[in-house]
Amino acid sequence: MLKQLSTMAITAIAVIAINVPYIEDVEAKGFSSSRSFSSSRSSFSSSKSSFSSYKSKSKTSSSSYKTASKPKTSNTKTTSSKFGNSKGKSSSYKTVTGAKQTKTAKSALKTQRAKFKKAPSKTSSASIASNKAKYSGNTTYSSARALNRSTYHTRRNGYYAGYNAPGYVYYGSPSYGMWDTIFLYSMLNSMSNNNNAGQFAHNYQNNADYQNWRREADVLARDNAELRAQLATMDGQSTKLNGTAINDGYVPTGVDADIMMSQEALISMKPTMNVCVGSQSGAYFRVVAGIMAPGNNSVNMVAVTTKGTGETLSNIANGTCDAGFVQGDGYWNYVEANKGAALPFERVFSPYKEAVHLVCNDKGPSNIGALSGSNKVYFPLGSGAAETWKNFAGTSDKYKQVNTVFNDPSMKVDSYEAALLKVTADKNACAVYVAPPGSTTLMRNIDAGAKAAQLVLVDVEDGTLDDTQDPSGSDVYSFKDINSYKALQRKGSCYGYCAGSIKTLYVNADFIVNNKWKKTNTTAYNSLAIELIGMTPEIKAAVKQ
Repeated sequence: MLKQLSTMAITAIAVIAINVPYIEDVEAKGFSSSRSFSSSRSSFSSSKSSFSSYKSKSKTSSSSYKTASKPKTSNTKTTSSKFGNSKGKSSSYKTVTGAKQTKTAKSALKTQRAKFKKAPSKTSSASIASNKAKYSGNTTYSSARALNRSTYHTRRNGYYAGYNAPGYVYYGSPSYGMWDTIFLYSMLNSMSNNNNAGQFAHNYQNNADYQNWRREADVLARDNAELRAQLATMDGQSTKLNGTAINDGYVPTGVDADIMMSQEALISMKPTMNVCVGSQSGAYFRVVAGIMAPGNNSVNMVAVTTKGTGETLSNIANGTCDAGFVQGDGYWNYVEANKGAALPFERVFSPYKEAVHLVCNDKGPSNIGALSGSNKVYFPLGSGAAETWKNFAGTSDKYKQVNTVFNDPSMKVDSYEAALLKVTADKNACAVYVAPPGSTTLMRNIDAGAKAAQLVLVDVEDGTLDDTQDPSGSDVYSFKDINSYKALQRKGSCYGYCAGSIKTLYVNADFIVNNKWKKTNTTAYNSLAIELIGMTPEIKAAVKQ
């Protein structure tokens, strides 16, 4: 049987590799506190921390600094604006050889335009760090960082009002290092009203990113008279400034520094938030990596795997992580253990609930009340399950008699997979796992092989277990059924080999943020909090609630 479940565990890992995109530094693109094993029920008498309960009806964008609606292209003459009068029609579908429109040329242009419309791919934490280091000494970059990100799209749309980008713009790259391509070409269209282009060329003549753009623009200009003339005018303006001191932080009149920036540069300006989660097979990782990280516009969110709630709480308290998901009971355990002390973190929202899964050998106990000193219950130290068992033992002395890693160090396991493997080989063993039912890769795989591995899900129903309350007097746990599995529930309430409901305890999944990080990044935090709360419906759907 051990061999069979080992195969299942390997299968689970394979499923993760297929279904969860690889994220560098465990970054998104896809369960624990230490409290004394007291002899009395938890009191949770400390004061309640601040907690937001806002809801948003609007769905957040999926890109990190999403490009605003791209400036329109047109085959008609432009009207007079700050960008000046365009002489002649823009060559929307001209090839670089100046030939007539062809299907091939249209197809090529369509492909290039798609690069401008497409939201930038999720940038790895290494790339973000590299860009920050590369541009941090640039005065223009620093000026852009000081601007309000929440008004970026409005300001960008206002700047480009009236600008019709010529077709040749889309034959190049969407950006050149720090510079946005659309911005670079837009300056050429405003030369009848100002000398911004000439000043830009003068002040950034030694800038490698500008030089790369200019080389490509010169290639395109060989077969495009309009562009060739514009570049010549820009050079004429620049020549008049010879001998003038170079300003490496030059920002043209009428333009905000962040509008000049490429999407990659903009992304690197956002603060990084290291978010502690459980394992990659769990719901916390999937929610952070698959929804919260790619769905917010406020921070660069990086998922950091942990053993679970206890480790996450410690990591957020000491600043190793900036935020994380924890079980509600673990959160209140921390509050109780640190009575009178200022909490180092704040709860932002609780988007869904998690269920206590008690998985036992099918020859063993049929419910939690049947556990005794002859039984063993496995869970990893530092996990959310460990937090839950602390509360069970604090509620009833009989649960202290059950053998766990708390009273038998030889029962230490490093993962939930290892805990479940122990159960297959021992008729007196069980394992505790806390997660939204049916939503994790681990439990789906365990359910698929439950009969062969001799595993069953049993009731966690004891009249005293839901008595634990938080400082406000609200219940930390609530009883509810699990109906998400087939083989695992074959010994449910109907008894015998049929699928019956399993009665168990449910607890909130809380997202918390380190207070120092919040204070340092107040603007980003405020916008992020609203964005995350707005993601609640999507998060609930992802965990099947």
